[in-house]
Amino acid sequence: MSSFTFDDGERRSRAFHPSSDESSCLLRAAKDAIWAPIPWMLEAMFVVLLALNDVAGMLTVGALLGLNLACGLACDKPVRAESHVRGLARRRA
Repeated sequence: MSSFTFDDGERRSRAFHPSSDESSCLLRAAKDAIWAPIPWMLEAMFVVLLALNDVAGMLTVGALLGLNLACGLACDKPVRAESHVRGLARRRA
């Protein structure tokens, strides 16, 4: 029984995610920051406030959505995860 190596993981990652250009990663990060339960609730609240014609509330919720998007784009989870995997692979070797 052979073990799953880091090289196997990189090969499979390239096979399933061939696009590695920066713009694609940025768009994927923006989609991930918006496509989650908390932004959905904020977006729903924005629609409710729009129906109620509450401009101050819409501005507040819009600012929260923008902050959530900025935090999601600034977060470097994938980069940290890759560095941890490489470190673990070095320890095993």
